[in-house]
Amino acid sequence: MSPEEFQRLATDARPRLSWRIGISGHRDLSSVDEIELRRWLDQVLGDVAAGLQSVQKRPDAEQVFAPGPPVVAVVSALAEGADRLCAEIAMRRGFELRAPLPFAETEYKNDFPKTVAAFDGLLKYARSTGGVIELDGNPKSGDPRNRAYMAAGEFVVHNCDLLIALWNGAPAQGYGGTGDVVMYARRSGVPVVHIQTVEPYLLFIAHAGASAWEAYSPEGLKASIASQIVPKVRAHAKHGGVHTHSMEEPSLRAAERYFRHEPIARNDTEPDFLYAGPFAARTPLLHGLSRLFPNFVRFLGSGAHAVEEPKKADPPCGKNERSARYLFLHHHRADVLATFYANVHRSAFLLVYALGAVALSCAIAALYFHEQRYIFTGLELFVLAVIAALVIADNQLRWRDRWLEYRLLAELLREADLLAQIGHPTPTATVEELAHDLPGRAWVTVAYSAIVRRAGLVSERFDPPFLTKMRDYAADTRLQDQIAYHHKTEGRAESIATALRWVGFITFIATVIAGGWKIALHGPDYLSLFAGILPAIAYACFGIRNQAEFEMVSRRSERMLAKLTRHKQRIKALTGDMLTSDALAREILDAAAVMRHDAADWASIFEVKETEAG
Repeated sequence: MSPEEFQRLATDARPRLSWRIGISGHRDLSSVDEIELRRWLDQVLGDVAAGLQSVQKRPDAEQVFAPGPPVVAVVSALAEGADRLCAEIAMRRGFELRAPLPFAETEYKNDFPKTVAAFDGLLKYARSTGGVIELDGNPKSGDPRNRAYMAAGEFVVHNCDLLIALWNGAPAQGYGGTGDVVMYARRSGVPVVHIQTVEPYLLFIAHAGASAWEAYSPEGLKASIASQIVPKVRAHAKHGGVHTHSMEEPSLRAAERYFRHEPIARNDTEPDFLYAGPFAARTPLLHGLSRLFPNFVRFLGSGAHAVEEPKKADPPCGKNERSARYLFLHHHRADVLATFYANVHRSAFLLVYALGAVALSCAIAALYFHEQRYIFTGLELFVLAVIAALVIADNQLRWRDRWLEYRLLAELLREADLLAQIGHPTPTATVEELAHDLPGRAWVTVAYSAIVRRAGLVSERFDPPFLTKMRDYAADTRLQDQIAYHHKTEGRAESIATALRWVGFITFIATVIAGGWKIALHGPDYLSLFAGILPAIAYACFGIRNQAEFEMVSRRSERMLAKLTRHKQRIKALTGDMLTSDALAREILDAAAVMRHDAADWASIFEVKETEAG
């Protein structure tokens, strides 16, 4: 990325509206009317472009998508027949071309010795627009070769939003045929347009999640595109004490704030694909407040124990690979903002409880120091005003909500660049399910999908050396980084909870002693003051413990440690013939799902814990 692109991402992170079209179909089209098929194929691609333009004209589209013509990308294995037919139309229309090859390019060319020149021309165009991946399929004839073609078909499904199938409608004659790819797409929740390769060349469409085919229409396709780009989500309403469910469009105002109105500073820090990067939150008025909670954690969180640190390593694709770098920078931006608003929100409730103890102490002091009662009463009112201002600011400016929403987006994007390097993004159906589970935060999944669709393929050859580097990078760098994080979090949270429990216990005992001394032994009057102030300190400690959920954080990190360690061991166990791109992708996806669910559960817990004055 150029410095100008860095600056644009800092001030306006909206991605271009993009859509990915996968292609699957028969190789031998000699017995069909190729002109007729080309006409229908060109119409469907044109309908997709028109559908995207209609979405971009929506009033809320500019809240998520950058200005400029929508980007259409065709994902094609570039085999003879249907794959090339669609790729040629895509090139003529100026669409991006993304090419997953079933095995190494040199081996793949043996499939079509008479048309290598045409293949090379399309491959060159793909390298310059969308990327080329050489999968690790086995080129040997028979079942190994069929499995390689099926793997390429599955790759196309994983990386598209719509599959076009030039298909006779019959079951696949051998494993990996078009029929198998179509069934896989439907099980994966990817809509399919079926262009029949037998007369009368009818068109059908199966929408995502639909059980039956229906006649194709441009309007139906446009509706399908719109429903995927800005999906309707379940809205919760309560009428007469009864919860009802309805479907409505998600509000995208929060997305616009995130993409365009969050003040972000940039520096010259090179991305390390873990935490470091060129962005930082730039809100001077809140900078001091945001430092309070981290300093509090560092002061009391002395229980973090040593653990193996992640091995510092560049991604196997290289730090300058365009698509991986693009995805990490989006993650880094969300992570920086999530951390900032987490610290602001937590610092606010830390101050609320601390100041609450001060206000209560002032009220007690006003009773004890009778001549200075107006001073202490005035101080109490001032402290209460500060508490009210903090609570109102936290709730009105949505510090907590921005923290949780940006954290969820950051966690969704945390593994996006890693998954892109292995060619297996988080399944579309999984992201849509998450949107339905968190209707108030559906904009997060809309933004995430928009970002991922815009990223092209990470151009690589999945040979054994690359897969070995990917395995070690995934396990020893990326996953170990999360393991180290949870080790530290577990220790710190437990240390803070223990310290606060001890302070509460000591103040309780001190209160009992002071009260008993005053009543039973007629001790000095200032013991009454202590007996009033000490419970206020205990209240503050209890409130901070309860609001921050330090014990829960510790137990959560303990469970995450066990889960992530198991996933790391499973990834490292992939050796020899077991180390395939498909097996490695499954393990990385499983580990990413653990972290994704953890972030979603955490958001669900804290969405009901508003900062209150107590």
